[in-house]
Amino acid sequence: HKLAMKMAQYHASLHLPSSSFRTKSKVLRNIPNVFIDGTIIDKVDSCKFLGIIINSSLTWSDHIYLIKQKVCKTIGILKHVRNKLTQNVLKSIYYALVHPYYDYGNIVWATGDTVALNSLMKTQKRAIRIITSSPWNAHTRPMFIALRILQITDIHKLQTACFMFKVKRGQIPKYSCDVFSTNSEFYSFAPKHAND
Repeated sequence: HKLAMKMAQYHASLHLPSSSFRTKSKVLRNIPNVFIDGTIIDKVDSCKFLGIIINSSLTWSDHIYLIKQKVCKTIGILKHVRNKLTQNVLKSIYYALVHPYYDYGNIVWATGDTVALNSLMKTQKRAIRIITSSPWNAHTRPMFIALRILQITDIHKLQTACFMFKVKRGQIPKYSCDVFSTNSEFYSFAPKHAND
């Protein structure tokens, strides 16, 4: 009931017939049924929401592996045409067909240093080596800089910084801003970074 009232307060809606909640599969039997306005919500291990797969443990590994599968197909195409196209054209193909997968929702799923995220970063490095016609074991940091392409971790830092800038300026909905607070709200004295 509280969830339904909160959603009404923020003019949000929930499509109950297709709604579900996530929980760890080992304990699915022990969790009681969840109801919203008298409608039972299905228990699932993972679900897709706005194009991002959310699993029961919030590790995002299911989503990262899906991105990896999609990106590997396109990287294979890049590999086959790299000798026929210029570096600029290959870079354009990268931005059109590969980069959107690394970019979309990165602020959510690129958190932490997981095995899945590291394997995805290897696919990005492989694409960069193909674009620059470099050996398979070449160091990629200089290539990213020369091509002016952000690594997955750098995309995450940029998206987080842009989001926090919008929070600080009040440019996102109030219910999202209410989640954050400044250090000055917790300290009665003025520490070094009180307004951060």
